[in-house]
Amino acid sequence: MTPRVSNDFFDYTSGRWIFNDALRHAERRRVFNVDGLCRLAAQSVGRSPDDIVNLAKLAEGGFNRTFLITMRDGFQMVARIPYLITVPRSLTVASEVATMTFLRSCGLPIPQVYGHSPTTDNAGGTEYIFMEFIDGTNLNDIWFDLDEHEISSVMRQLVQLEAKMMSIPFPAGGSLYYASDLEKLSKDPGIPMENHHGQRIECAYCLGPDTRLPLWDGKRSQLDVYRGPYESAEATLVAGAQKELTYLSQFGQPVLPFRRVRREAYGYQEQSPADHVENLNRYLLIAPSMRGYRGQKFWLFEGTIRVSGVYVVVWFRFQYDVAISFIDLGACDGL
Repeated sequence: MTPRVSNDFFDYTSGRWIFNDALRHAERRRVFNVDGLCRLAAQSVGRSPDDIVNLAKLAEGGFNRTFLITMRDGFQMVARIPYLITVPRSLTVASEVATMTFLRSCGLPIPQVYGHSPTTDNAGGTEYIFMEFIDGTNLNDIWFDLDEHEISSVMRQLVQLEAKMMSIPFPAGGSLYYASDLEKLSKDPGIPMENHHGQRIECAYCLGPDTRLPLWDGKRSQLDVYRGPYESAEATLVAGAQKELTYLSQFGQPVLPFRRVRREAYGYQEQSPADHVENLNRYLLIAPSMRGYRGQKFWLFEGTIRVSGVYVVVWFRFQYDVAISFIDLGACDGL
């Protein structure tokens, strides 16, 4: 069955903006080949495209739109597509897939990835991730109905998940990739991943460019600057400042402070980029002293676990099993 194509598949329909509404919606419009994407989805799980009986929009966040694909026998899976404003789009998709697969292999409750493409060179005409559908309750929907015992159970599991992630050592900082994906997307081969015994993991993973948004936002994506992988703590600490200095030298101009509460301090006048340059240079002077003296180690760090990104599977009353869903989360913030 071919799902009926609707503009709702391509457009943002989850809300409106008080300012620049048309622009915000245009940024989140993403046209793709629906039939082609459905064929790819079916192939990723060893099914025929004729098995698909429904394609429905599941959710849309700040960077991605997700769809729920339902098969004739009731099997369901998720397809996620990034908006065009998502940067760096190909690297982000590749890193998210590698991060999810790696964490799942370490025993964390992460949806299984069935297939992906970090480029638009496919039948769907878009980057995509196909993954397992988490059949549970969004924690955001029940949080205020939980009692103290239930909240403690959920929080205990989240802390255990964080502790497990933080116990996995990495050889460098940056973002995690399949070596095969990074080879196609970057001129830098990256740093091979090692297991807990210091041995290289065959085939699979490597550390490559950092995909965190502040390094790529706006015209920063046009900069030819180093974004990792970082082999030392100092390299990690200075990369952002060096990137911003390059950005200011090419694109900097007097503007009102972005945070309105700071505008009074500048007499409601435009702020010269020279002030920011001076502060960044001061930061670079002290950055080497911020690395600590207990050696340097890299761990996986997810900066913010949002309640809306956690799904809860109820086994029986008052006992909850937590699953981290990447439907609304991007890749982990970094290493």
